[in-house]
Amino acid sequence: MPQHNNEQFPMELSSQLVSIITTEHYNLQTGRSMAIAETNGRASLFVGAVSSGLIALTFVGQISHLGYLEHTPQLQPYFMLSAHDDRGETLSQEAMSTSWVQVFFNTAGMIAVINSVLIGSFVGLLLAVFSLPLWVCTSAGVVTFLVSVVLHQRYQWGQWMRLERNLPILFPSQRGE
Repeated sequence: MPQHNNEQFPMELSSQLVSIITTEHYNLQTGRSMAIAETNGRASLFVGAVSSGLIALTFVGQISHLGYLEHTPQLQPYFMLSAHDDRGETLSQEAMSTSWVQVFFNTAGMIAVINSVLIGSFVGLLLAVFSLPLWVCTSAGVVTFLVSVVLHQRYQWGQWMRLERNLPILFPSQRGE
């Protein structure tokens, strides 16, 4: 049996041991983090590949006219979305309607409002440089903001309408479905 010594380590040896243990702990934590990241990455790739494959099979089934619903109409309640891809059917499935307000509820609409705030603020501050009264600067900034929002949103709405006109409808709905 080894004899234990109750002597204290010299100060230099003690700081060296702490340094060695700290370095070892850091290396173990880094290795653990790398293993977790690698596992998550591989799992994400797997789930993405499976999802992509299922989506591709669905597209192939639609394009090749396998006719899921024509052969088994009793399955229709189990499909979340409509089998049709025209705008009215898609929106009615989600209980949505088109409105001019919709242009504010997406990323482009949000950026348009932020840009308009910046433009309106710039105009108000620019007029303040010429020592105009505060109410004039503020009014001009607000008017510039409103004009900018309207112009941005009209442009965005026009782009959506152009996209809708040019987007082919592969599975139109029939009246009364």
